[in-house]
Amino acid sequence: MPNNPFGIPDEVLLAMVNAAIQQKGQQTKSHTPENPFKVDPAAMAKKSASTAKQLYDAYVEVGFTAEQAFDLVKGILTAKKN
Repeated sequence: MPNNPFGIPDEVLLAMVNAAIQQKGQQTKSHTPENPFKVDPAAMAKKSASTAKQLYDAYVEVGFTAEQAFDLVKGILTAKKN
């Protein structure tokens, strides 16, 4: 009968714990985790600028002046999120 809360044999649990300890010991402090998003900052900036320009153009197209459209886009980009 297992003696642990997971209901698996103690030998299996001990082997799993030892393997996790060994794996953790192999990682070093200088290890830098991979960026899971792999975002290219230049590509992200280009996409952001393109989106801002599309917003601006849409506001002008529906009748806002260039200055009003600029202020609306600026407001969107600088709005604080709660």
